[in-house]
Parts: sequence; structure tokens; C-alpha cells
Amino acid sequence: MASGLGPRNLCIIFVIFTVKSVIQCCFADQTASREGLPCANEESLIVRFEDYRPQSEHLVLLSSVVGIHTKDISWAWEARNSIATQSYPSDFAVISVCKESQDQIQRELESSSLVKGVHRQEIIRPSRQLSTIEEQSTNDAGEHSSFKSKPGLRSRGFDFVEDSVPHMGAGGRVLAQQRLRGSKRVEVSPTKILNAEALWDKGFSGKGVKVAVFDTGLAPDHPHFDNVVERINWTNEESIDDGVGHGTFVAGVIGGADDECPGFAPDAELYIFRVFTSDQVSFTSWFLDAFNYAIFIGIDILNLSIGGPDAGDRPFIEKVWEMTANGITVVSAVGNDGPNWGTLNNPAGTLHQKMLNNPAG
Repeated sequence: MASGLGPRNLCIIFVIFTVKSVIQCCFADQTASREGLPCANEESLIVRFEDYRPQSEHLVLLSSVVGIHTKDISWAWEARNSIATQSYPSDFAVISVCKESQDQIQRELESSSLVKGVHRQEIIRPSRQLSTIEEQSTNDAGEHSSFKSKPGLRSRGFDFVEDSVPHMGAGGRVLAQQRLRGSKRVEVSPTKILNAEALWDKGFSGKGVKVAVFDTGLAPDHPHFDNVVERINWTNEESIDDGVGHGTFVAGVIGGADDECPGFAPDAELYIFRVFTSDQVSFTSWFLDAFNYAIFIGIDILNLSIGGPDAGDRPFIEKVWEMTANGITVVSAVGNDGPNWGTLNNPAGTLHQKMLNNPAG
């Protein structure tokens, strides 16, 4: 957050609030819905601000900066109706712009002292390679059609163990489930193998610790969890169930309450953050809202079982840094590769204080 406001910033704020109604009237025709943009190719941009404010104030700020200087260019405000934006201020906004106008709008926004940066929003999918949505739409033969309106976004990896889910699709999940059903039952739980009971006997069972699991969700009626404090769906799907299984597995390793196979911190308070759809799709903005919420409610440990081959998603990476600066211990998958340069996944590969890097699972 900004430590202070100079005369120029105070002047800008004064103008924004005193002419708010005028701005909303004059530029209403330029801030359209996504469907209203007069162009075939759109780009989704994340606009980061220097401080936290309600969405309504960010809209006024964007209207004043973009509207005044680019009167002939349309742009779309993307409203976010998550619990984070409804209950707390935010430090970013999401807008859609026509690709041919992107450079001009980005220059105007970055010229404002209240704007920290403007970045292309990225889509996060279970893939090790970066690809555009146009390529993904072709390869998927029509799947994920609701995401085709955001061309040009890059993907970052979601760390599954590839041997257990060979094709990363519905067929791969079915095959993995068949293997599990046909597998011989394990008589000794991982907690016994690693002697977790020795820590439990000393009082280290996770009691009083808030743990957020950023993953594919957890069914509300799952019988093996006793300490789920909150389940939040950050995606555009209505269901909060885990349609993949990865989130349930990760939550079980952390805080499962099954007597035969308990989690390593069975008394931890679990906060289940569903940030991936059943098709394993997510966006940077979903994560940013969820990260902000984790900061505001005082999460102690945050598990992040995702990663990508680069650190190009600056809003994502820097928000992870902000969380660690606010006392959150981030446990992030570093991937199944390494140790050579460039083979570790980010954000775990971006080494910094209070982050634990683990192999993907």
C-alpha cells in the first residue's frame, strides 16, 4: 500500500469524487459490458492500484483516466462479485479492451500515479506449456467454450503427478480412479510411517492454525473432515464440489480426520478455496481475490499446489510476496522436474522469505 499521498494524488482524488456523477454520465457509453465492445479481438487486463479501495472507486478512477484521454475508444469493466470484493477493499480491477486500443489505454493508465501497473490477465490450466486460448480451443474440440472470449492469455501449470493422471482429462481421471479401486489397501498410513504421532503428543496437531487450501474444492458432505471452517468458490461455476479429486486429496493430507488415514495436522482449521473449475480452468483475477481474502481474514498457512515455467505473471507472483510479508507461510509446489536452471515451477521457483517449496503431488 502507498505510504502517503502527494499533492498531485490529492488533486486527482478530489477531482474523482467531486465529478463522480458527471464522469459516470459522460462515459457510460464507453464502459460497456463484455458483449458490447465493438471489436472482434479483445484483451483482458489486470489494472493494479497503489492502494486498496472499493470496486466503485476503482471504476470512477478508471473512467476518469481512460475516459478523458481516450474518448473514442470503448472498454469494458469486468465486475467481480466475490466475497472478497463484497466485504473488503481491493487493489486491482479487471477490464476488457479492444486489442487495437490496448497500447494506448495501457499508456494512459500507467501515466496515473495511482496505478501500480497494467498486465495481461493469464489463464491457469493443467498444462506444462504456454499456449493461447485459440490454440486450446482448437485442441479441445469445443471444450471450455465459455472461456473463448479471452484470446491470447497464457497458461500456467497445475501440478498433478502425471503418472497417476496420464492424460489430464476425463479419461485420465477415470483411469486413475480405476487404479485406486483395484489397488491393495495400504495398512500403514503415511502419518505412522513418518511418526507424526510424536509431534501430536507434543501438542503440534495444527490446533488453532488457519490453513487455506487453494485447489479444486471439497464436497460439503465429505465424511473425513471435521474442521472445515469455510468453503469458498472463486470460480464462475455454481458448484462447490471437487470434480477433479486433487483438492480433496491435498486437503486430506493436511487435515483429514479419518481414523485409519488422518492428515498430518488433523486439528487444523481448514479453509477450502475452490479456485479451479471442474475443467481445471482458472484466471489470475480469481487467485488475486482469493489471496486478498486470505490476507484479510488472517490465514496462517496457504497451500498452493500449482506452478508454471516462468515468472511472467507479475500480479500473481507479487501478491504471493505480499502474503508472505503479511505473515502467511506459503507452501507451493515446485514441480516434478529440476534441479537445473529454468526447470522449477513458479511461484515456488521465485525464492523468497517464508515460502516452502515442495515437489508436486
